[in-house]
Amino acid sequence: MSDLGDAIKNARKERGWSQADLAERIDVAPSLVSHWETGRSDPSHYLEELQQVLGLNVKTEVAQWLHKERKKRKKSINELAVLAGVSSVTIGNIENGKTIPQRRTIDKLERVLGETSPKREFPAADEDDEDDEDEGLLPSDILEFDPLDDGEIRTFLTDKKGIYLLHGRNGEPVYIGKSDSCLAIRVSQHKEKFWYKSPVIMYGKYIVINDKKLCKKMEKILIQLLDPLVNEHHTKKGE
Repeated sequence: MSDLGDAIKNARKERGWSQADLAERIDVAPSLVSHWETGRSDPSHYLEELQQVLGLNVKTEVAQWLHKERKKRKKSINELAVLAGVSSVTIGNIENGKTIPQRRTIDKLERVLGETSPKREFPAADEDDEDDEDEGLLPSDILEFDPLDDGEIRTFLTDKKGIYLLHGRNGEPVYIGKSDSCLAIRVSQHKEKFWYKSPVIMYGKYIVINDKKLCKKMEKILIQLLDPLVNEHHTKKGE
């Protein structure tokens, strides 16, 4: 469960509401509220509604720290993203309280900013995560990118191999894909498809995987887990 999922659950229970009660107030399915609270879905696209209904304060100390240090150094979000090697979407989401970052993301930002963050607010990675590199899975975060921004696709996905997942407005998974050569080229191939537009596609996530067999295996597992929510539900796989 994420910190934000905990916050939603606690605020809901303080008001004596069921998940169905909260869902009705923000006009979503009760199952989506359940997914938010258990960390299975990202509630960031409903933060405004959740703040109004539950009074959530999602401006964490990490968000305030990052905004302050970035402004102090007169860096734009895009400039900091390039220097740190993370997506500008990720930085924007952290500053807006939409994302509670993992330790590795903060480590990258600290190296660029030269300042230590209030680390108690984000989940620590497992100590043995470095072992994943032997399997071709780089020890990096699951990073966000804007699939409707050609600049972000070029900046963050060029020369990267791995898995990507495209999400819609409600945070639902729409498409899972992979590339064992270049994620930027693979994602860009969707641009002419009828479904590749807002609000069907709102944001994307990716993870770098260098091992070809592992990449293929993970894509197949993810599609099986999420089917029929993704790919063939919206379009034929591979289109």
